[in-house]
Amino acid sequence: MGKNTLNLRLRGDLVRSKSEWIIADKLHWAGIDYQYEQLIILDSVERYPNFTIVDDDSGTTWYWEHNGMLSNEEYRQRWERKLAAYRRQDIRPLAEGGGKNGTLNSGWQTRVSAGLLARDRAVVEGEKEAWQFFQNPLQK
Repeated sequence: MGKNTLNLRLRGDLVRSKSEWIIADKLHWAGIDYQYEQLIILDSVERYPNFTIVDDDSGTTWYWEHNGMLSNEEYRQRWERKLAAYRRQDIRPLAEGGGKNGTLNSGWQTRVSAGLLARDRAVVEGEKEAWQFFQNPLQK
């Protein structure tokens, strides 16, 4: 973490964007325990998903990737490579039913499925939909 971080008020976490700050606060308010940028090895490469959530009741590990800059071509290409690495580890997107080693939730899925490519609308609408999904399945 460097100078481009925001300090959360609730848990005191440092995050990289305003959108991640909103997601982290909502997860915290809902009582959902998460790890921010917890290390995972994909294809022998260290990766840091934005949020990792372990649901002890179901045994499912959720990986949440915000993907807030997909309008940037280089960023989008990196994400596509990372998504392929997740799939090779049998960590699959929610839209594919999840995988044996985890379920991936990404702002990218929400934005593309809703047809939202304008960054501001995508952040607001995509994260709202993602939050609505996580609000119910992970509550005990």
